[in-house]
Amino acid sequence: TSTHQEKIRKLKIGLDQQAIALKRAEEGLAKLEADLKLLSVRAPAGGMVYYGKFTDGIWGGQKMVAPKLRKEGKLAAGEVFMTVLEPGLVVVGSIGEADLRKVAGGITGWATPTAEPAHRVPVTVKSISRVPTAPGQYAIRLVANLGGKGYLVPGMSCDIKLKVYENNAALTVPSTALRQNEAGATVLHVKGPMGSTEERVVKIGNSHGGKTVITEGIKAGDEVLLP
Repeated sequence: TSTHQEKIRKLKIGLDQQAIALKRAEEGLAKLEADLKLLSVRAPAGGMVYYGKFTDGIWGGQKMVAPKLRKEGKLAAGEVFMTVLEPGLVVVGSIGEADLRKVAGGITGWATPTAEPAHRVPVTVKSISRVPTAPGQYAIRLVANLGGKGYLVPGMSCDIKLKVYENNAALTVPSTALRQNEAGATVLHVKGPMGSTEERVVKIGNSHGGKTVITEGIKAGDEVLLP
C-alpha cells in the first residue's frame, strides 16, 4: 500500500510539473504570436503611399530607404520608410515676421503651382504657428480646393498670394516717405503753396509691398516729397 501511495505521489508531482511546463509553453506561444503580429506592417489610414519621409510638407525622396526595402534589407529602429497620405492637399509654408500680424485663420487667396503657373488654386489659411520655426519665419498651413486639378500631388511646390487687406479707396504713399519728428509723431513732407514744404502729421494703416496706407493727414492730390 505504501508503495502504491508513493507511486501516486510521484505521478502527481510529475503531473504538476507538466502543468507548469504547459503554462510556460502557452505563455511563450502567446508572446511569439504577439511578436508575429508586430511583424505585419499595417497602414493606419488609406491613401497615397510615398516611400520615405515628409518634413514640413517636403518629401525627402526614396533614395535613402530604397536600398533597404528589399529581401534581407535592414531598417534602423524608428526609421520612417513609408508615408501614407490621405486624400486632400494641405499647403505648408512659412511667412516672415513682418507679415505675421497681417495674416489670420480664414483668410483666402490662391496658390500658383510650379507645375502649371497659369493655374490658380483657391486656398484658405487653416493655422499659423505662434512660435518661430526658423529665425524670423512662422509656419502656415492652408487648405487647397483642387477643383479638378488632378495633376497636383503631395510634394509639389507653389507660390501663395493672400488677400490680407482690401480697400479700393485707400490712400497710399511710398513707405520711404514716412518720417518721425522730434515729438515722435509720424510725418510726411508735402509740397505747399509757392513751392514751399509743409510737414504733415499723419496716421498710418497697413503696409505692404513698399507702400503704406494713410488714414488721416493728407488728401488725394497732395504732392508728397520723398527723401
